[in-house]
Amino acid sequence: MGKPVVYFEIAGREGEGLKEFYGDLFDWKIARHAPAGDYWYIENVEGGIPGGIMQTTDEMPPNYVSIYIQVDDIQACLDRA
Repeated sequence: MGKPVVYFEIAGREGEGLKEFYGDLFDWKIARHAPAGDYWYIENVEGGIPGGIMQTTDEMPPNYVSIYIQVDDIQACLDRA
């Protein structure tokens, strides 16, 4: 059986703009995650997975998408890769 994607993040220099763009485009409910600063949670939509939007800093790549996949044994998966 395949391993599921369980979370995703969309990141870029204009966090507020990303939040507004994707929220409007896909009708997502998005709320700021206070302790994390410029990070917003995307509410889990029925049939989908939760995700996040974050504003990148100068030390980070300017724009990227991360996909998180659930595995039983991280090291075994890394060894296999």
